[in-house]
Amino acid sequence: MSKVRDYYDANTWKWLLSGTDGALHRELWGPGAADRRDALHYVHRRVLDQVTALCPSGQARVVDLGCGVGAGAVYLARHVPAEVHGLSLSPRQVAHAERRARRHGGALRGTCSFHEADFCALSPAVAGAVAGADLAYAIESFVHAESAAAFFDQVARVLRPGGRLVLVDDLLTAAGAASREEPMLAAFRAGWQIHSLLGADDVAALAARSGLAMVGRTCLSPFMRLGRPRDRFIRALQPILRQGQRYSHWCQSLVGGDALQRCHQAGLLEYDELVLARS
Repeated sequence: MSKVRDYYDANTWKWLLSGTDGALHRELWGPGAADRRDALHYVHRRVLDQVTALCPSGQARVVDLGCGVGAGAVYLARHVPAEVHGLSLSPRQVAHAERRARRHGGALRGTCSFHEADFCALSPAVAGAVAGADLAYAIESFVHAESAAAFFDQVARVLRPGGRLVLVDDLLTAAGAASREEPMLAAFRAGWQIHSLLGADDVAALAARSGLAMVGRTCLSPFMRLGRPRDRFIRALQPILRQGQRYSHWCQSLVGGDALQRCHQAGLLEYDELVLARS
């Protein structure tokens, strides 16, 4: 996972300059999203709904698998008295997340703590800190797992019986699964350090081996906005960016992001929320 860590260490500060309110994932213009900030936190609201469904009091133990700079963890802790643990491979992201939690400390109803950790191979100390979790979630981070099977094993290790995992990520459609060597998919994998790009049925089968059963699936693709002016500008720059991707993580990211958009537009990928329950 060292390449994933290097990718995030190199790029996080650039993403933060784009005014994402700390949310390092795409905007979703779902019901109730009146502006960009709402769109960025739409997926956090969906996770919050899962937390309160499991623990109506909000007094839950929650694990953010791939927490970025802590936007999701802080969002949850602002709304419910949850104990939220964020995990990231990137020490720079963990430092950003800790500063974010301190800045919002007075507004938090719950608590936030952050750990530098590989969610496919948790150390005994981290696994012990988050054990017995009511809910774990991964927003656009599962695809970075070098081993999807190891990811689900670790999630099952920390969730309590009856606990849930929420995955929000890109999945192969039937057309995508039939075209795994499609150059656009290869460009997305290379540009964004993607290792576990699977279809929903493959995810369900792998998760089941670890005692996690799929209990819900929602397609969020209609809430994305593809082909924005910024996206069209980046597409126009692709010949230059492809030349630079050997030397620049930022160029890699922009090439991979354009490939991601093309894959969605071609029907090779969809953006889904999967909910899985531990037996």
